Order: sequence, then structure tokens, then C-alpha cells
Amino acid sequence: QRAVNGFNMGLFLVSIGGLLFSTAMRKCPAFAGKTAHVGISAYIFSLADFVRQTLTTSPVITLLIVIPNALLLVTWLVLVGRKLGKLEKST
Repeated sequence: QRAVNGFNMGLFLVSIGGLLFSTAMRKCPAFAGKTAHVGISAYIFSLADFVRQTLTTSPVITLLIVIPNALLLVTWLVLVGRKLGKLEKST
């Protein structure tokens, strides 16, 4: 593997954890819909990046996976933050 200090295993575990978390969000009325689906998409791209690291070092393939992944993750974090803020104000 080209990764150092367990980076690949860390990426894999974070991706699986985020995918499980986003899937569980679908069951919660506060997060169901757009927020859950963006999270699922983001962490699928994250898993694709994990697979990409083991298969190729092509910069084009890297950009095709990493850029949408980053945009989806940032969007998901903003959506989760907004929902948590709304939940805090309602209690």
C-alpha cells in the first residue's frame, strides 16, 4: 500500500462510520430527506476514494472522485449543523 501510518484504514473506517450514520439519519424525522441523502452520497464517494487509492494513482481519476466528495461532505456538514441549530432552538 502507498499509504503511511494507517491512513487507508482510517479513511475506510471513517467512510463506513459516516455511511452508517447517514443511513441512520434517514429514520429520524429531523434529518430525513436531503440531509441523509447528501451524507450517503458523500460517504459513498469517500469509499470510492479508498478503492481508488488501491487501484490507481491517476490524477484525473483522483480529481473526479475527490472534488465531488469534498463538495458533498462540506454540504452535508452545513446541513447537519443547520438542523442541529434548529433542534437546539426548538427545545
